Amino acid sequence: MVVRLQFQGIRCFSAPQDTVIRPVTLLVGENSSGKTTFLALYQIASAIIGGFAPEVPFNEPPFLLGAYDQIASYRGGRAGRAKSFSVTVSVDADPRGGSVRAEFVSRNGQPSLRAWRLAVDSLVWQVTSNGSRYPASMSWESPHGRTEFPITRWFDLEQIMQLPVKYWAETMGLKESDVVFSQSHLNSLRGAWGSIRTRFGVRTYAFAPIRTSPQRTYDPVSAEPKPEGSHVPMLLARLSHAPAEGQWAAIKSALEEFGFSSGLFEQVEVIRKGKKESDPFQIGIKSGGPAFNLVDVGYGVSQALPILVDTLQRSPVNEVFLLQQPEVHLHPRAQAELGSFFARRAGRRRRFVIETHSDYLVDRIRMEARRGKPLRPEDVSLLYFERDEHGATIHNLELDKDGSITNPPTGYRQFFLEEERSLLGV
Repeated sequence: MVVRLQFQGIRCFSAPQDTVIRPVTLLVGENSSGKTTFLALYQIASAIIGGFAPEVPFNEPPFLLGAYDQIASYRGGRAGRAKSFSVTVSVDADPRGGSVRAEFVSRNGQPSLRAWRLAVDSLVWQVTSNGSRYPASMSWESPHGRTEFPITRWFDLEQIMQLPVKYWAETMGLKESDVVFSQSHLNSLRGAWGSIRTRFGVRTYAFAPIRTSPQRTYDPVSAEPKPEGSHVPMLLARLSHAPAEGQWAAIKSALEEFGFSSGLFEQVEVIRKGKKESDPFQIGIKSGGPAFNLVDVGYGVSQALPILVDTLQRSPVNEVFLLQQPEVHLHPRAQAELGSFFARRAGRRRRFVIETHSDYLVDRIRMEARRGKPLRPEDVSLLYFERDEHGATIHNLELDKDGSITNPPTGYRQFFLEEERSLLGV
């Protein structure tokens, strides 16, 4: 089973791109080669596979892609700006494999969904839009034929998919002869759609590249999740106030295990300035001596805590974590340990897509894959982003049983090799 994210006509990716997604997907390459755009596209694709979605998150923090002219590729000359762009999620080598594809055009300067398409084998279910919030028409294709009809009222696509085929005509206001699907066709489409959503993930959780600065004292306010992690101190305070529920002890233990292995800290404490839950509090960090305020320890701790806490406390129910340079402000040992942290928590129900410039983090994930428990080499996708004359190209790199990269392109590691040669005077 292979899960793919495919797209074209988007920013520096004017040519079609075909990328393989696995429980741990690493994005590596030079600056301005499209890695952050890829993370944004993953968030967009997760929304698309949920169904016909006129409100697609092109500008949902921390990813702000802009208006149509900032998103669609500009190819110069007569080609100019791309007239449309598309995003596709597909699953193959699976009995229920199929694809969901969304195509966008410009309407009033903004990207607007033109067509949403679910396909498996020779079966196609497509919904088109005229720019309003509601679909304009629907078409079905099967070995029995093709039909297209206007949609005169709104209905939930997922709910309509659950209906037995004999009720479709009545629900849609059609003649029974207009329905070209058999029940087995409908079941195949339904199974493919479910497989795509399960394998790719309809829930994403994105972290900002720079997490919020620590404060000396916090006032208990909302713990609503924020990409920059400003909610994490409030979340820790809330969990520590109800230790009987058991979640605080588990998270505290996991944090301190990471802290010890990475050399960042030994203990994390919530220090209350009163007896009530509504009283101010501080976050204490202990490392080889008395506890210090979070403000007074290395900046790396405050940058790592939001990633660690949010990953640990969120229920692993088909969720994908999107990370931009999680290694920021961490020393090499901590960067490597962060790789182990991700590797040991990745799986079918919790996945990580990580943009990184850290060899230490990448190499540790490769080492974890070589051990084979719980991460295996086939669970890791290494995407190398390379700038070229056409914009950028993404290369799918794979690991062998020893964690070695089996198919690196010519440009991969060229910079490091040249630097090493210069250092050695070769």
